Amino acid sequence: LYLLQILFIVSATLQVAGIASIAPFVTMISNPELITTQPILQFLYDEFNFTTTTEFLIAYGVAVAVMIAVSNGVSALTLWKLFSFSVEIGSEVQYRTFRGYLSNSYLFFSKNNSSQLIATLTQEIPRFVYMVVQPMLVLISQLFIALLIIAGLIYIDWLMALLSSLIIVGLYL
Repeated sequence: LYLLQILFIVSATLQVAGIASIAPFVTMISNPELITTQPILQFLYDEFNFTTTTEFLIAYGVAVAVMIAVSNGVSALTLWKLFSFSVEIGSEVQYRTFRGYLSNSYLFFSKNNSSQLIATLTQEIPRFVYMVVQPMLVLISQLFIALLIIAGLIYIDWLMALLSSLIIVGLYL
């Protein structure tokens, strides 16, 4: 579970970085002069020895595409790990429940409906996994993304962050 939380943080960071990298690219396309007027962009332009702004824009566009592809790959891996972890939990609960059933006496089975015991193993536990455990893990993952977005907004503009936070929290609730 702790490793899954770390994976959630990494995935959220990459998703926010991938999304955040699009806005500067669109701005540079609409105004290529920013490449020579913004210090960070000018530094990158000079450091990697670009000769034209078109080369720089193509390289930056490829970097954005790679960032988004990596972000999506890590997001897919995170989702796969989330589902496999929740299925492992369900499997463990089913195993322990079954072992608990087997350790009971004949009197337990004579007092309980066998079809209800089977339904608990085959229907209720999987329902718990798919309707409680997985959605809770997805919610935790999405909260990491929301917190990173809010932190970034606070860094940029606290008033916009406050308004955006209220909207995001309202949507999540």
